[in-house]
Amino acid sequence: MNFRKYILTEYTPEELREIARCGCEMGVRDLIYYTDTTKLYGEYCGDIHAIMGEYMDETGEWPLHVCDKLGDFTQFANYAVWFAVEYVAHEYCNQHDENGERIK
Repeated sequence: MNFRKYILTEYTPEELREIARCGCEMGVRDLIYYTDTTKLYGEYCGDIHAIMGEYMDETGEWPLHVCDKLGDFTQFANYAVWFAVEYVAHEYCNQHDENGERIK
């Protein structure tokens, strides 16, 4: 299972909308503790880096709030996971209406 599939199956549409609105910093289940986010990073680092690359291709810049943490692995992994989860949540919200129906 890739990272996007994992997030889309792990979180409900309501949770994804809340993540898209408020971000992960507000406290998202299973993404609060460094042990959780570093484990997730370890499992999906390739997918997470690919998502950061997609962001770079779209915007012309890397997510600086993530890259600023490169000197501290735990902080970097945490922010990278949060960034990727928020990115997937935004994608979901842009593709689905409030009822979870796919927008045509």
